[in-house]
Amino acid sequence: MMTSSGESEEVSRGLSSSDGLDGEPLLDLQRAVDNLGGSEEAYREVAQVFLDGLPEGMRELRSAVIAGDFERGLRELHELASSLGAVGTWRAHRAARAMEMQWRAGAIADAESSLGRLEEVVLSSVSILRGELERSSGER
Repeated sequence: MMTSSGESEEVSRGLSSSDGLDGEPLLDLQRAVDNLGGSEEAYREVAQVFLDGLPEGMRELRSAVIAGDFERGLRELHELASSLGAVGTWRAHRAARAMEMQWRAGAIADAESSLGRLEEVVLSSVSILRGELERSSGER
């Protein structure tokens, strides 16, 4: 069964941030698998689709922010947040949702720095996700 290793849990809990998400795990595989009806195979497929599309999605989001196109940025951010939740990267999911709500409320003055902080959480989460997927593939 796919489970987060103690090392991954330690890494996820050890990252600190000023966004109030410190208690949120970077990755909760069991919760994500459970949300897909308990199918580990379905989870692996969803996670791989997410990982394959993430670089382009992040480029699109950054491009929208740089261009000042916050309508497009909100669409990209919403899609990213949903995908992050689907694969169990909860801290990144909540950070993306919080950023989306801020933008919807018009708080876009520091959009580039907010995006930079989000990218850090996403990269940390994705690194752990990739490691867990590799580890679970070796266990099959």
